[in-house]
Amino acid sequence: MGRRLRAPRIDLAALVAEDNPQIDLKVDAFDKANRDFLKALGEYKIRYMTAMAEKREQAEAEKKRLAERTRAAEAETNQCKLKEIELLAELEREQEEKRKAEMAITSVKRQVETLRKKAAEDETEVENVRAMAENLQREKEKERTVLEARAASVLPYLEACQQTLACIIEGLDGSIDGEPILVRFWEIQPSDPGREFTFILDVTSTPYRVPISNPPLPTLPILLDELNKTLDIYAFIMSMRQAFVDLVSSRT
Repeated sequence: MGRRLRAPRIDLAALVAEDNPQIDLKVDAFDKANRDFLKALGEYKIRYMTAMAEKREQAEAEKKRLAERTRAAEAETNQCKLKEIELLAELEREQEEKRKAEMAITSVKRQVETLRKKAAEDETEVENVRAMAENLQREKEKERTVLEARAASVLPYLEACQQTLACIIEGLDGSIDGEPILVRFWEIQPSDPGREFTFILDVTSTPYRVPISNPPLPTLPILLDELNKTLDIYAFIMSMRQAFVDLVSSRT
């Protein structure tokens, strides 16, 4: 702080007694003091304005920081709201899936119960079928025993008929049902009664055909045409025997 100037004491009586009274107002000192005051005032003004500018900058910075924090808080709040919405939607989906799963489990339980009942019914039916099959098997065994006994009793007569007719008809696989038929003749050639004359008749498809004839017959195509017209297999066999007889007769 500057030194305070004090006004000097004035002796008015002595001053009035002088011929040319004058008062020293110390103008130079006043001017200097005034300049110092104005300088100090200017410096104070600068400091004040600088301080105010700094405070304004600080206030603006604080305001900006608060605004950023507010925006960040609002953004975080919005994110939390969105997350809450997503969580609620996820919870609703999980509850819906849970309801569907419970419904599916209930449906599966009903199906299992139905299958269990059906399995019990099927098992009962299987037992019945098994019992029927066993009964049929026993009946079949009885019939087979009877047929085997009859076959054993008929076999001598069959062999006698075959020898008398000099002909055997048999399937290539042991059965003549739906399989090519092998027909064997003998007692056709007088000079060699034991010689066999054979042919295979394929009746598995139409037209019927004879893939093998031993010996070959020139009239076989004519006989086959007649067979495929009449479909009389036994008449065809008789015709084939006669054709073998005619073939042997033509060569002697």
